[in-house]
Amino acid sequence: MPAAGSGAPSAGGGAPAGALEALIELRAVAPGDENHVCVVVELANSAPVWVSELHATLTDGSHHLIVDRRAAGSALQTQAIPCSPTMGGDDTRLMIAQQHDSRIALPRGVAYRLEPHQRIFLQLHYINLKAAPADIRGTLELRLAEPSAGTPKEAQSIFSGSLDIAIDPHAAGTAQYFVRPAGASAGRPQHVFALTSHTHSLGVRATIERVASIDAAPTTPIHLSENWAEPPLTLFSPALDFTGSDGLRLICHYMNNTDRSVHFGTEFNDEMCFMWMYFYLD
Repeated sequence: MPAAGSGAPSAGGGAPAGALEALIELRAVAPGDENHVCVVVELANSAPVWVSELHATLTDGSHHLIVDRRAAGSALQTQAIPCSPTMGGDDTRLMIAQQHDSRIALPRGVAYRLEPHQRIFLQLHYINLKAAPADIRGTLELRLAEPSAGTPKEAQSIFSGSLDIAIDPHAAGTAQYFVRPAGASAGRPQHVFALTSHTHSLGVRATIERVASIDAAPTTPIHLSENWAEPPLTLFSPALDFTGSDGLRLICHYMNNTDRSVHFGTEFNDEMCFMWMYFYLD
């Protein structure tokens, strides 16, 4: 099964001027085949640049695409190979894409920094649910900020959630998690401009609420997903400001129609309850 990845300049892969592009692709994936695969590719920017918009597209069979930055000198891996799930960190992550078409336009004056010839790590979790072999692909387009706009604030992200998942056979179940967004240091409010949730196929509903604690009374969710395969990316303009007095509660609801107990895990038949938070600090 040939598989490849690439980093292309604006002239390659159909990316517009003022953009960079990266790709991970697998060909002739067998029916029922599932795995996490990764590439590390080099982008074509010869100088430091700032990214103001991210756009990812996924074909059928792509459960999600995770995008991280890698340090200069990191080994290239242009042929997609199996890898451990979620090999990255909050300080390097650029994006998770869970929809066929995902776009994040960062707030004005906020951007991600890319070093010259930035190494980019792409991880694709795929499963071919079709009856025939399929090509499965994830593409990433990074639109660059205008240099004349000055030095922006650095965009950041956090990936967190619950590992405490236990769903009995032929039963409903829930998992919940609370995080209190706070500045990296005192007096630095955290501004959240996008949120998304993540479950596997038993997930029937996921909500994120803004509340004071995990035990707070229910309130209107600020994020709602009822489609485990394509949870929406919820954008906030203006951003939500957090100073440490309240936080975000994630609740995942499941319906287990199988004959087995289901717990946390990284494979398709396991379950997850996570949120991705995109933010910047003053």
